[in-house]
Amino acid sequence: FIGPPPVDPPGLLEGNSRLLLSRLEELERRAAALEAENRDLRTRLSATSSETDFRQVIDASPVPLSVDDMKGTIEYVNRKFVEKFGYALKDVPTSAKWFERAYPNPEYRRLVAEQWKGFLKRGVPTGKSIGPLEVEVTCKDGSLRRVEFVGTILGRRLLLAGNDITERKRLEAQILKIS
Repeated sequence: FIGPPPVDPPGLLEGNSRLLLSRLEELERRAAALEAENRDLRTRLSATSSETDFRQVIDASPVPLSVDDMKGTIEYVNRKFVEKFGYALKDVPTSAKWFERAYPNPEYRRLVAEQWKGFLKRGVPTGKSIGPLEVEVTCKDGSLRRVEFVGTILGRRLLLAGNDITERKRLEAQILKIS
């Protein structure tokens, strides 16, 4: 039997075309959403990697370092900080706790705080270095260390470095005694 080719009912092809176009558009939307999510994940991984690299550099430093959010929270202290002063981050999670422990004498603490406020007031608006400020720090074990602190503004954070000058001061005093 030979006859005309079969014909789809009216509108069937048009309906199928619309359905296919609709599914294609949905797949394109999903692909775009997945691409956006992929970009977001890459950005977050990159930031995490950068922060990990930053922490590794800080932790490997031979100088005691701390990172402060400039709102009163100490975000990080490196190994040398813990080694030199005895305080881990859990001991001094805030600037207030650091001041209480490092400067237990209330009068001396007030004096040091005033000096820091002056340095911060001048340094933060200009983005310049802060300090140096020479202070006597009471370590966790009760020993005293003469330390020169300097800070650097890093965006919304303050990186503080402590240079232990205890031995240098002792030697200077000996030289003066001998002279």
